[in-house]
Amino acid sequence: MLEQGDYRTLAGIITGAHGVQGSVKVKLLTPTAAALITPRPSDQPFLVWLVNDSGVGRSAQVLSAKRPGASGPVIVRLADVNDRTAAELLAGYEIYAPETRRLPLDEDEYFVEDLIGLRAVSDNATELGKIVNVLQQPANDVYETDLGALIPAVKQYIIKIDIGERTVLVRDDPGLLAGSPAAADVE
Repeated sequence: MLEQGDYRTLAGIITGAHGVQGSVKVKLLTPTAAALITPRPSDQPFLVWLVNDSGVGRSAQVLSAKRPGASGPVIVRLADVNDRTAAELLAGYEIYAPETRRLPLDEDEYFVEDLIGLRAVSDNATELGKIVNVLQQPANDVYETDLGALIPAVKQYIIKIDIGERTVLVRDDPGLLAGSPAAADVE
């Protein structure tokens, strides 16, 4: 029996129906997420896990997926979703893919879902909190923590990311943590 534990990689959120034959629109949560839910030429049919806002989940087979433009939603066709009404019922569901569908990354590249929950600590042992969001800005990503720290994801600040140890070592800067004296000076 399949369980969500087999499907931990959040690809996106179903935002609604597309057309009348049961396709759904999926808003991607990361730039690499399209590969998680788009069949490859060599693929056998594969399953994803759908979870509603109450935490109830079920598996679904991906029949096809396409992205009409360079950005915007991916249009996904799922088995057993045969009309617009059935597709509309899936609006708001999160769609998870198996980790085996991830594309390989270059050194010093990370999946957003792997960064969420990492403990950020400065090189002088100041707790900056756990990463709760990765803000994708034009110049660079910014890691947001539960203690209010905003950490630019650039070599100037990030010393080391250790996924196995679940930590991010950050160069000390008093302005990173909200409420610090340096942060108050800038406001």
